Amino acid sequence: MASMATPPEAFARALFAHLGLSRVTELSELLGRVGLRLREVDSRGFDGALVRAVGRPRGIVAVKSTIRERGRKRFTALHEVGHFVLPGHGMTECFCRAEDIETWRRGTPSRELEANRFAAEMLLPRAEVARVVRRRMATIVAAKTLCEEFDASLTAATLKAVEVTEEACSVVWSQEGTIKWCRPNDNFRPYVRVNEKLSSESLAYQLLTGGGAREADGTVPARAWVSSYDLDPADTLWEDSIHMPFYAGVLTILTVTRPLGGGGRRYEEEEGEIGGREFIYRRHR
Repeated sequence: MASMATPPEAFARALFAHLGLSRVTELSELLGRVGLRLREVDSRGFDGALVRAVGRPRGIVAVKSTIRERGRKRFTALHEVGHFVLPGHGMTECFCRAEDIETWRRGTPSRELEANRFAAEMLLPRAEVARVVRRRMATIVAAKTLCEEFDASLTAATLKAVEVTEEACSVVWSQEGTIKWCRPNDNFRPYVRVNEKLSSESLAYQLLTGGGAREADGTVPARAWVSSYDLDPADTLWEDSIHMPFYAGVLTILTVTRPLGGGGRRYEEEEGEIGGREFIYRRHR
């Protein structure tokens, strides 16, 4: 299926405007206003589902009752609202697997990615998220703040923080020691080695195998995460990772703090850019 001409986020913002809202507070009320009823159900085959009423702009959104995170349940419900609202989605019914929700895994159907983008904008409106990220930069700490303020999951909050920042960042999800997917923003150019094993030089690997700390951040060799024909052995990235034991995974934000490839000066040497010590200070405020 070809990508939509109008971004899914635009449909989310249009829905907000139509309803006179700026964010999602009471989920059942919002669904009711668009003709949907929310149900939690026992399910083994799907995390979320949309069942439309035949010939009527009505339907039921079903969410798996055993999803452990409230923010993940809210995202899943809004993912199904996306299928209800977006053109060409969910004409009769659709059933969405756990691996297709809150993901950027290669091979995910385009409709599922579009519904993810719609849900992310509904749950974490870009304009409101930007003011938080501008203060604190794109970090796991900032994502946790977004989780609390918007009642969102950590994965969704991290993805939105990286989307809105002006830094060159990418979200990476690793599971059972393998890099499963990444979601870079427009400023992040390096190629992350998806579907390869985690490098022992990465903090994510150390969190998975160390058995102690749950979070870590700091400078790591760029080769621990990215591949490039002109990568310099001295090139580094800033890594901010959190271990999520229930999912046997690690959620990571990678940030380019200086040009890679050995061909440029450090960012802190560029006119108008911040220095290395200030960079670290701002990320820990």
